[in-house]
Amino acid sequence: MFTRRRLTLGFVLLLTGVSTVLPPSSTGWAEDVGDVLRVPQMPFARMGVAINAWLRPWRDEAGVPVDPQTLEAVQRERDRLERLFRQERIRADELAARVRLLESLPDSALRAPIPPTTMSRAVTGRSVRDATARIELQPPELDDVRVRSGDIVIASDKRIVGRLERTSDLRLLVRPVAHPDTGPIEVALVRGARNTDTPLTRLLLQQDGHGKLIADVDRRIELQIGDRLMLTDPGWPGRVQGLLVAVVEALEPIDAAPLRQRVVAVPAAPPQSIVQVAVVTAAGKEPLE
Repeated sequence: MFTRRRLTLGFVLLLTGVSTVLPPSSTGWAEDVGDVLRVPQMPFARMGVAINAWLRPWRDEAGVPVDPQTLEAVQRERDRLERLFRQERIRADELAARVRLLESLPDSALRAPIPPTTMSRAVTGRSVRDATARIELQPPELDDVRVRSGDIVIASDKRIVGRLERTSDLRLLVRPVAHPDTGPIEVALVRGARNTDTPLTRLLLQQDGHGKLIADVDRRIELQIGDRLMLTDPGWPGRVQGLLVAVVEALEPIDAAPLRQRVVAVPAAPPQSIVQVAVVTAAGKEPLE
C-alpha cells in the first residue's frame, strides 16, 4: 500500500512538472477539467448567495430594504442613462471639433461680398505615408451643387490641405499641396507678420515629388526650423489667404550657390493627421453651416 501511494504521488508530481513547462495553448484541457469539477459546487455557491441576500439585503439611503428585482431594474436604467450620456458626450465633442474647424477661416473671408460656404466632410481614404497621394472625402449631399473642382480644403488650426480635384456623387478627391500637379505656391513667413514696418518675408515653394516643399532663398533671410509659412499666392482665392501651408523642417546649404540656402518644408496638414476637413467654396450665398 505504501509503495502504491508513493507511485501515485510520483505520477502526480510528474504530471505537474510536465504541465508547468508546456505552453498555455496545450493545457486548455485543464480548464475543461476545472469546469467539470466546479459543477458540484454550483448549488452550494447559489445557496450562499441567497443566504447572503437574506441576511444582508440591499438597502436604500433611508435604510429600507430594496427588492432584488427593483434593484436590477434600477441598475439597468442607470447603465442605459450612462450609455446615453457617453454617446451625447461624443456627439458634443464632434460638434465642438466641427466649430473649431469652421472657425479656421480668416475674418476677411467672412466680410467678402460673397461670403464662402464652408461644409464639413469626413476623410474616408488617405495614405499615411505618402503626402502626395490624393485624399478621399465623404461625398456631398444629394443635389448639393455648391462643391466644385478647385475648391479649397482646410483642416483645423487654419491649415490648408489642398484643392478639390474631382467631385462625384460617390466621393470627393483632394489633391494635397505637396502633390507636384499643385504647382509652385507663394508663401510668407508667419513670424514677424505683425510688424507692419517691414515687408513680409516671401518664399516660392516647389514640390519635390516626395511629399516635401522646397525653396532656394538668400542666406541673409532669417529662417528657423519650425517656422510656419502662410499662403500669399495670388493664384489662390482671397478667402484662404493667410492660412498655413507648410512648416520649415530643415535648412540645407547649397554647394553650387554658397550665398543661398535650401528651405525644406513639410505640409502643415499632413494626410496622416487629419480625420475631418472643411470644403470652402464661394458657390452660393448660404450662411456658414
